[in-house]
Amino acid sequence: MPCLQAPETTQWCLLYFEAWSSQTWAVEGLSDLSEYDNEVNQSPNGIIVTLHQVHQLAQAPTQIINLVLAGSAQAATLHRYEQPEQLYACCDYVLEVVDSSYLLVHSSDQRFIECLRTRLEGVKTVL
Repeated sequence: MPCLQAPETTQWCLLYFEAWSSQTWAVEGLSDLSEYDNEVNQSPNGIIVTLHQVHQLAQAPTQIINLVLAGSAQAATLHRYEQPEQLYACCDYVLEVVDSSYLLVHSSDQRFIECLRTRLEGVKTVL
């Protein structure tokens, strides 16, 4: 998360969330793990969150299994799309955790991408 230095005008939306934890935890303003999974996944267009909440979630004692997080300066673009390519085209940041195995990142913020390349091992660029 240190690489994610998005402008303050960026708004965030959790579009999908699945996590596992052996202990109870909380993120400021969000419900507990099992309720939060359901709240996000059953919502028509995800749940708006703050960058502070995103950072808290990253620090929570949990294993994120699947996640789709989108960030955009345009709040109207933060919703579910039928094709991932539509989400990528409309949002400034899209972070996807897939089966707790790998992270897919799409962003128009080149500083963010370069930071990930230098800080993480095994980063591959896919066009």
